[in-house]
Amino acid sequence: MSPGYRYAIALAAASACRNRELIMRLKAALNNQAEAQSVLLAASRMGMTNPYFQARMVADIPAGGSLESLALRPLAQTGVADETAYHYYCIAISTINNGMPCFRSHLMALFNGGESPAAVDQALRITAAIHSLDQVMAWA
Repeated sequence: MSPGYRYAIALAAASACRNRELIMRLKAALNNQAEAQSVLLAASRMGMTNPYFQARMVADIPAGGSLESLALRPLAQTGVADETAYHYYCIAISTINNGMPCFRSHLMALFNGGESPAAVDQALRITAAIHSLDQVMAWA
């Protein structure tokens, strides 16, 4: 996995943790405004879809239940340049947000796009490390 992906995945995880100090440090380390904007897009979309679809897993509601019902533009219309990177950011955010329906969807997109289990595992390890660091920083 490229260093750019690693820093951006860490930024996505820090965003889900809402840790401003980590976000600022990782944005500086990433040093790529376009990639940071993709992470922000993933954070904003997962911030909406993670709780919505997680709740729908336990509630049988005969209305809505789709991205269209949330009025989200299709991903192709968002200007995301690297969809693979975007899906990595989404699994990092969904892992921390406990948005498992979204996690599964983005995980399948990665595997269907040819990403290796080792690369996905690396993304999950980065996410876990950032989550742990966030919890340790709360003690400081």
